[in-house]
Amino acid sequence: MTQDWRKQEMAATVASSPTANYRNAFMEYFWKSRNIKFWESHEISSSAIITRAKDSLDEWICIQSKITSTQIEP
Repeated sequence: MTQDWRKQEMAATVASSPTANYRNAFMEYFWKSRNIKFWESHEISSSAIITRAKDSLDEWICIQSKITSTQIEP
């Protein structure tokens, strides 16, 4: 349930500023890394969190733009 809420929030901010998008992606990966550290006793470096968040958001934006462009074209 929580992840659905985060995905909806990320989808809602795509049209907003790039800074807001990266902030939301970072918070998602930061949260995941804290859970991994707690449940699996595995720590993820800050640079890895930032890299994963940026790569994930860039990929998501690319996919969304392709979906949008195929829906617009007849």
